[in-house]
Amino acid sequence: MGKYFGTDGFRDEAGTELVVRVIAEAPDHDTCQKYVDEVVNVICEKGYKA
Repeated sequence: MGKYFGTDGFRDEAGTELVVRVIAEAPDHDTCQKYVDEVVNVICEKGYKA
């Protein structure tokens, strides 16, 4: 993730691209992947590209 925090979130090192990192913890890989996929799907539904 970039170092720069703008008013709309974290940006890349150059400060030009908005970057989001989805991280989840779960007791097993499948459950973790399920939660990550759900969050990414919501982001995509809002019009952002994964």
